[in-house]
Amino acid sequence: MMLVFGGMLLFQALRDIKSIKGLVDLMPKDKNYNMVKPTLGILLIGVYFGLLKWFGFFWCTPPLFAALMWINGERRPKVLIPLALIVPVFLFLLFEYVFLLPLPRGSVVEWP
Repeated sequence: MMLVFGGMLLFQALRDIKSIKGLVDLMPKDKNYNMVKPTLGILLIGVYFGLLKWFGFFWCTPPLFAALMWINGERRPKVLIPLALIVPVFLFLLFEYVFLLPLPRGSVVEWP
């Protein structure tokens, strides 16, 4: 429930940012610019961190990467699917075996 209210608050803040003096210059000058993509990306990351506790890094990260790439316009499956799998595997190997930092494993689904 907190994620829903946090998302609503964030969406309202991003939508109304134009009315705050001093921040208007930070907004893109293009009149067709839409705040839906950045807002959706931030909400997805919030959902990701919420699910990370239960499902762990291995099961949550590939869908997040795929969703973020999709939101930002990548539609080619030959690019989207391999990158959504390869980047998290690389990050897993880097953190687990090079930095020796364990990543969240989750409590619902077992993984290596």
